[in-house]
Amino acid sequence: ALDSLDRFGLHAERGVDFGSNAWAISSAGTTDGSSVFAADGHLALSVPTLIFYQLGLDTRVFGDETTGRRQLGMGIPGIIPMGPGTNGHVVWSQTYLEADASDWYREEIVLDAAGLPMSSRFANAGGTLEDRALVRFDDDYQIANVAALMSVGRTETIPRWTTFDGRHLLGIEGRTPAVGEVPGTGESLVYMDGQPVIPGDLDGDGVISGLSLDYLAFDASNVLAMIDVFGEATTVEEMGEATRRNAGYTQNFLFADDTGSVMYTGYNATPCRDYLRPAGSSTGWAVGGNPQRVLDGTRFGGFTVPLDANGFPDEAAGATDPSRCIIPFDRWPRSIDPDRGFVLTANNDLGGTSLDGDLSNDELYLGGPWAIGYRADTIHQRLASLVASDGASVETMATLQADHQSRVGEQYVPLLRAAIEHARALADGPGPLDADEARLAALYTSDRAGLDEALSRLDAWLLGGAIGYSGVTTFYDLDAAAHTDDAVATMIHVEWFRNLIARIFDDEDIDLAFDFDPRTLRLGTLRRIFDGRDPANPEMLASFNPATGESIFFDVRGTTPVERSDEALVGALVDTLVTLRAPPEGPGLGGFGTTDMSAWLWGLRHQVRFESILKIYAGDVMGVELLAGAFKIDTGRLPLADSIPDGDPRAELAWFPRPGDFDDVDAANPSFDRSGDYTYAYGPNMRMVVQLHDGVVRGQNILPGGQSGRTMSPHFDDQAALWLGNDAIPLRYTVDEIVTNAEGREAFHRRP
Repeated sequence: ALDSLDRFGLHAERGVDFGSNAWAISSAGTTDGSSVFAADGHLALSVPTLIFYQLGLDTRVFGDETTGRRQLGMGIPGIIPMGPGTNGHVVWSQTYLEADASDWYREEIVLDAAGLPMSSRFANAGGTLEDRALVRFDDDYQIANVAALMSVGRTETIPRWTTFDGRHLLGIEGRTPAVGEVPGTGESLVYMDGQPVIPGDLDGDGVISGLSLDYLAFDASNVLAMIDVFGEATTVEEMGEATRRNAGYTQNFLFADDTGSVMYTGYNATPCRDYLRPAGSSTGWAVGGNPQRVLDGTRFGGFTVPLDANGFPDEAAGATDPSRCIIPFDRWPRSIDPDRGFVLTANNDLGGTSLDGDLSNDELYLGGPWAIGYRADTIHQRLASLVASDGASVETMATLQADHQSRVGEQYVPLLRAAIEHARALADGPGPLDADEARLAALYTSDRAGLDEALSRLDAWLLGGAIGYSGVTTFYDLDAAAHTDDAVATMIHVEWFRNLIARIFDDEDIDLAFDFDPRTLRLGTLRRIFDGRDPANPEMLASFNPATGESIFFDVRGTTPVERSDEALVGALVDTLVTLRAPPEGPGLGGFGTTDMSAWLWGLRHQVRFESILKIYAGDVMGVELLAGAFKIDTGRLPLADSIPDGDPRAELAWFPRPGDFDDVDAANPSFDRSGDYTYAYGPNMRMVVQLHDGVVRGQNILPGGQSGRTMSPHFDDQAALWLGNDAIPLRYTVDEIVTNAEGREAFHRRP
């Protein structure tokens, strides 16, 4: 699976900025009884914008004014139903739920005489392994005859296999053939997940292992039918009922309507997986049965998502067959018009099943891991304040979408302060110091003045709200000079936090444990090991070291002493000062080449990239960079200022300085990788706000990649320029609004 992501350029960026925000305030937070809705999806900031394209659909103009559709929103080119949008009565959007929609299995495969997969081994009722025949499918591929590409016209037949119960075989033990290699006697060349392999017992254990996948969309996918209903619904209740048919689409859904109501639901036809539990238990997982890991495919079979005669997930089908059981609609997290006056989702845990750090001890298993909750908590605080003041509007929602408060900084800088104060007290105290205390004191005295100045700047930053300002003046941020002190503190904070993560985890050789979602899992683990610093081990850490009263991860492997958490905190700041004082490694890269901290502006290192979608997903395959370069939006196309003096560091920047740090609402996440730069290419690929009241639509939206693929068009980069300043374009919903603001029109006629 990770290899597949690699080939599409996704795995390397996984965890950098994937996610989304969506929220809605009911009439409880407005003065006129309206609802106000906001959504932004965090995907590639590509040119053109990945997935979404703004569009309107109106069948009333030339049809029935009373029964026709008038929709405005965003869709995927070629697919009519809108992902996020409004029909004037209801507005909707979605975020990624992190529900567990697939199971992976380790198989034991038996080959036939020709070396092809023939059967898999599966335990019968008595526990004895039996051979169960695989099901073979032959897919024909027509290869074009193109002499210039040395392609010979032909039909290629590629077989694939599933297990007896429908699990797709995607991997098999064997060797990768050399170019031009011809399989030997009793061998065959097969393709698994697109990769060539000659199956065989490579490790000599007498078993040919395989990897299979069961995915709920293999059984059913009703997403287009469901979203099509969204286009005709008039209330949030109707929208919620429409999600009853959802199968194969694991999303959080948010709705608001023009009566002032709001709703959240995350329903998706998800397997119960009770057959993976220990016998007689409703919680926990049997040996080899944890769905968050690879399952034992010799003992646990696949699941099926059944549909009834009307195309809805069939909850009754699982009464006699555990493999067909789905979690009931009425047991999913759901909220309509809560007393607090709003609903929200930011990829956080809506059901609370992960809050105890254990996903196995609940009767319902939905999935995970979910985002740690920084974005969700910031949004929650802001919405509560708006409801209390009846302050919800298009403008206040857009302001929240532009929020750059550092919740990570607020949580961890106080820990750094306490560690430095501890180190200072040891260094200035009467002594004597033991070996552990002496190491911490020595770290502090190695750069006393620098550490004290850095901490003073960070304290002032926290006092001012911990806003991750850029500090670099541009055409979209003319007031940046007023926030240079905060920009310096942000630069110090981000480099320190990145060094802290490196000091704690980089020596542990556990990257594979974080591979599924590096950002979420690192942040979650970091929180738990710092909260678990207590002799009582309150977080029940498996890594707890009773001798130190904290996680063993704080120790540096390969050294004689057992380092402590305060050493990691202070040492990471020492590392930070060394890095930021060092000479630059290139334009916008490395240190600042000076000990004067006032020059360490965050925006000179933290920039957003608007790359061509070809570059993001194809890299430089066969010279694609030559073509992709013409479609990127950089400072050569949108200069940062009308004139930049010689020697001004802005003159060297290819990309656009931006505020923000880790897990802000306005997602702008730099990488955790110390070997990488601070630029980012994943973030809000749209910022939609809609206010509804009695069928009247008011709102705005922006797509940084624009609507025009023509580089000579003024609309090729106009939305990027607005997006950089957290500005947007008004929504034009009615025909009159469209006609009044149109720049032109095109008429399409059927060819005679």
